[in-house]
Amino acid sequence: MSYERHYLSAEIDLDAIVHNCRIIRAITGQKCRLCPTVKCNAYGHGIEVVLPALKSAEVEMVCVASIQEARQLVELQWEKPILLLGSEFSIYNGKQKNELARWIVENKIRITATTKADIEVLSAAAKSLGKPAIIHVMLDSGMTRMGLEEQKLSQLISEIKGQSYINIEALYTHFAAADEADKSFTNYQLQRFKTFLKQLETTGLRIPIIHVANSAAAIELPDSHFDMVRPGLAVYGYHPSTQMHNKPDLKPAMKVVSFLMLVKKISAGSCLGYGCTYKADDDMIIGLVPIGYGDGYDRRLSNIGKMTIAGRPVPVVGRVSMDQTTVDLTELSKSGLKVAAGTEVTIIDNVRDAHNSVERKVDFNHFKKGLIMEFDNNNMSEPAEPALPSAQTPPPPPLKTARKRTGWRIFWAVVMALSVMANIVLFLMLIGLVAFFAAGQADILTEEVIRQGPRTAKIAVVAIDGVIDDQQAEDLYSQMKQAQKDQAVKAVIVRINSPGGMVSASDRIHNQIKKYRQETSKPVVAFMEGIATSGGYYGSVACEKIIAEPTAVTGSIGVIMGHFVFERLLEEKLGIQPVIVKSGRKKDWPSPFQMPTDEQQQYLQEKLITPAYERFVEIVAEGRDPLTLDEVRALADGGIYSASQALDEKLIDRIGYFDSAVELALSLAGIEKAQVVEYRRPFSLAGFLSSRTRGVLKIDKATLYELSMPQVLYLWNAYW
Repeated sequence: MSYERHYLSAEIDLDAIVHNCRIIRAITGQKCRLCPTVKCNAYGHGIEVVLPALKSAEVEMVCVASIQEARQLVELQWEKPILLLGSEFSIYNGKQKNELARWIVENKIRITATTKADIEVLSAAAKSLGKPAIIHVMLDSGMTRMGLEEQKLSQLISEIKGQSYINIEALYTHFAAADEADKSFTNYQLQRFKTFLKQLETTGLRIPIIHVANSAAAIELPDSHFDMVRPGLAVYGYHPSTQMHNKPDLKPAMKVVSFLMLVKKISAGSCLGYGCTYKADDDMIIGLVPIGYGDGYDRRLSNIGKMTIAGRPVPVVGRVSMDQTTVDLTELSKSGLKVAAGTEVTIIDNVRDAHNSVERKVDFNHFKKGLIMEFDNNNMSEPAEPALPSAQTPPPPPLKTARKRTGWRIFWAVVMALSVMANIVLFLMLIGLVAFFAAGQADILTEEVIRQGPRTAKIAVVAIDGVIDDQQAEDLYSQMKQAQKDQAVKAVIVRINSPGGMVSASDRIHNQIKKYRQETSKPVVAFMEGIATSGGYYGSVACEKIIAEPTAVTGSIGVIMGHFVFERLLEEKLGIQPVIVKSGRKKDWPSPFQMPTDEQQQYLQEKLITPAYERFVEIVAEGRDPLTLDEVRALADGGIYSASQALDEKLIDRIGYFDSAVELALSLAGIEKAQVVEYRRPFSLAGFLSSRTRGVLKIDKATLYELSMPQVLYLWNAYW
C-alpha cells in the first residue's frame, strides 16, 4: 500500500507492522493488552494506512495525543477503545467544552483527567447521556511533564470517587529514560509508581488496568508490563535506542522512494548547493532528487547521508535544500549502470542494515564522524601564500683576485668534493634506515607458534597484560582483528594477567571480544594467569568459558576513584591561594584545591561511581548465565576471590593451567588438533624508545590536569 504525493511515495509494509505487534506480544505475554501509539499520523506512516494492520494484529486499544486524532479514528470507524494521552480537554471552556465532553463520552474516548473542573464537566455530560465517562489518571513519577504528583493525584481520585458517572479504568505513568543503557532512573520511576499503587490498594480502590511501559520498557523491563503496554517506535519496526541490550527481530515498515529529476555532469572545482559546502575535486556526475527538509529529509544529512539506486549507495553532496537534494552518481556511472531522469531512488529503505535505513540515519555518532570528515575533506580555504623575501638584499661579497691553481690543487678539490658528497649520501641512507626501523610495522602482528599442530586449524592466543588503558584496548583490538581475518583460526584464548584499569578501556575490550564472538560464531575462552581482577574480570565475562590457574586471584567487582587535593600544599607550604570563577556551583566538583564535602562525594557517587558500578554488575550477570542480577550484586562488594572461591561462586567455569584452556578451546571448536599461535608486534625502534621513556617524569599542563582530576577505574585497590 502506498501513501503518495506526486513524485514522492512512502510505501508501508502492513505485514511488518503485524509482525512487530506479535513480537511485542510474545515478549509481554498473551494476557498483557497491547495499546500501540498512533499519534502524529501514526509516526508519519499514515493513520488510515496503519489501522488495518493493527486490526489484524488484534490490538486491544490505541492511544493518540489530540482530540482531532481521536475524531479521525472515529471517522475511520475504528471500533476498539481510544486513549487520549494529552490534556488538551483542559484548554477549552463554556459551550465548546460541554459539546466536546458529550462527544468524548458518546464515543467512549478514554481521556486522561488532570483537573477537578474537567471531571465535573465530564460527569455532567455523562449524566445527561446516561452513560459513564471512562477516564485514565496519570502519576508524574519523574518525567515532569504530563500527570500529577502523588498528593495531587490522590486528591483528584478522592474527588472522582464522589462522581457516580465517572469510571476510572486505568492508572499509568510514562518513563523518561527507559531506552538508555543505565536503567537507574527508570527503576526509580517504576518503584515510585509501585509505591503509589500500593497506597491506593490500602484505600480499597482497585483499578482494572495498570500501564507504564513504552517500547523500550516493553522490550527490556518485564517488571513494567502490568496489564497493558504502549509501544510506539517498536510497532513501526524501530529499536528505540542503540543503547538497548535486547534487540528483537523488528521489521521496519516504511520505505520512501522517488525519482531522479535531473542528471548532469559538472567539472572539477564546481561548488554544490547553498553555502558551497561541497567542492568537486574531479569531474562528477550528479543527480537531483525532489526531496528536502520541507518534506522531512533531515538537513543534518547534508554531505553525510546516503540514498540508494538499484541497491547501491549514492552519497548526498552539498547542503540539503527545502525541496531538493543532490546525490553523487559518479561511481554508479563508472560501474556501468545507466541512470537518467526517471530512475528510481530509494531515499529511506526498510532494510535495517541498508546505508539509508532510518536507524542508520539517526545514528548521531555517525553524524558526528561524518560531519567532521566532510568538513575536513571539503575545506575550501586555500593555503596561505609563502612570505616573500625582503626587497632589500645584502650586498655581494667583495671580489677577490683569482689565483692560479695547480693540477694538484684541482685534484684534491675534486677528491674532497666527492668525499663530502659520499658522506652526505651515507648520512641520508642512515637516516632512512633508522626511520624504517623506528617506524616498524605498527599495523602488522607477527604470529609465533607456541604449540605445534596442523596449519589448517589454529587456536589464537591474545593477551591482556598489566593495567588496562587505551593502548591495551587498542592492542587487543588489533589482535582480535588479526584472528578474525585468518580463516584457519577456529578458536581464541584470551590470556589475562591484569588488575584492571580504565573503565572505558575495559568496556571496549569486553565489547571487542563480544563482537568477535557474534560476527564469527567461534568460541573464545578466557585464561586467568596470576591476577584477573576488576577490569580484568570485566573482559573475561565476554568469553564463552573462563578457566583460572589454581593460584589466580579474581573478582574485585566494583569501581574506585581517587584524585589529589593540593589545598594544604598550596596555601600552607607555598602561600598560594587559588581563585576560581565558575558558571555554577558544581562546575569544579571535585576541586583539587579543597577537600570534597559530603554533598560533593554524594554527587560523584551518583554521577560517576554508581552508573559504572551498575554497568559492571549488568555485564557480569549477562555474561555469567548461572548468576542472576541479585546474586552478582551480592558478590560485587569489591572483594577478591581465589580460584576455588570463584569457582564456588560461579564466577569462573573451571580451574586449570594453559593446557586445560587449549583442550577446552579444541572441544568448543569441535576439532581434535590445532596449531596454537600467539600474536606479537615486530621489533620497532620507536616502540623500544617509547617503552624506555614511558616512565620518565613529565611535568606539563596535561600531566597536572591528569593528577588533579578524578580517575574512575575498574581496578583492584592493591594496585592503586
